[in-house]
Amino acid sequence: MLLTLDVASEDSVCSAIANRNSYCGKVMILVNNAGAGLAGPLEAAPMDDFEEPFQVNLFGAVRMIQAITPVFRNQKHGVIVNISSVVVRFGVPFMSPY
Repeated sequence: MLLTLDVASEDSVCSAIANRNSYCGKVMILVNNAGAGLAGPLEAAPMDDFEEPFQVNLFGAVRMIQAITPVFRNQKHGVIVNISSVVVRFGVPFMSPY
């Protein structure tokens, strides 16, 4: 069973983890796979546009790990898989804001 939530929202993450038993019982694995991008010339990207990718890509992953770690510790097992973008490995035109 999959839980649907917004990793950029503390309330959404906390609610999903707190109510997980009504959805699926034990949690065996967390797959951090959420991602948000920002494309265009870096010099033209407004600073406010950088908030969403950071909230999703960085803070969202950390938020999920922090929320599920106590659950895994209680269960004495659990696996965390973090998936990132291949774009970090090589430059792509107009992806420098990302």
